[in-house]
Amino acid sequence: CGDAAVPLFGLTDEVYEELADKTDCILNSAALVKHFGRYEDFLKVNVETVRNCAAFAERSGAAFHHISTVSVGSGFIDETKYEVFTEDQVYIGQTGDNNYVNSKIEAERFIEQQRKAGTSITVYRIGNLVFDSNSGKFQKNIESSAFYGLVRSVLELGIVPDVNNTKLDFSCVNETAEAVLSIFDKKQLLGRNWHVYNTHPVEMVDFIKMVNETGLFNVRITAPEDFFDYLKMHYADDRCGKTIRNILSETG
Repeated sequence: CGDAAVPLFGLTDEVYEELADKTDCILNSAALVKHFGRYEDFLKVNVETVRNCAAFAERSGAAFHHISTVSVGSGFIDETKYEVFTEDQVYIGQTGDNNYVNSKIEAERFIEQQRKAGTSITVYRIGNLVFDSNSGKFQKNIESSAFYGLVRSVLELGIVPDVNNTKLDFSCVNETAEAVLSIFDKKQLLGRNWHVYNTHPVEMVDFIKMVNETGLFNVRITAPEDFFDYLKMHYADDRCGKTIRNILSETG
């Protein structure tokens, strides 16, 4: 059993060479997707793994496919109000909102260098992965999902502001996988960046209305000023304090 985050995948030279001779395709979906933690931990999983896979692709001649995130095009740029970010771009001076995004940007900057050196690497920038649209199954380590943490905290708090600037991306894992596979074996589409995500985001308020219609929850939608007054009033509460802090940490 190897480890993609270490050189030669932690294998002996003999096993590594044998594996290289048998491999014609690499799909790297390994990632540390938490939003918080030590940056060196994100570097090891999200950047060093890419470096090692690129080295293996060069040795084996295998096609290299890398799963990234559309969030590499998010964050902020100094003295810039907004900027258009396309599939043809990688780094335009942006700084991500968290260590996860910054490590994925760093990985893509490395990939860009590899491409300039002649290595063909296909990047799929996927959206916010959620449950399987058919079975409803979600990831095993659901507690590490920032999206799940935000939704759970909002439902626990029982109140949201009535604003239309918080869009939720529901990119179902099975549909995203199908989209990636539709590109995967098309030679004319390889060696590029592809944005693969649900192009129909849902406003948080509309999502809460749908949740309330199930009868399982009763989340109050209130004016923004009343919402923030509620947060200030209950920030130190034993019951609500932790939930409020979770929401603030996930939304910035």
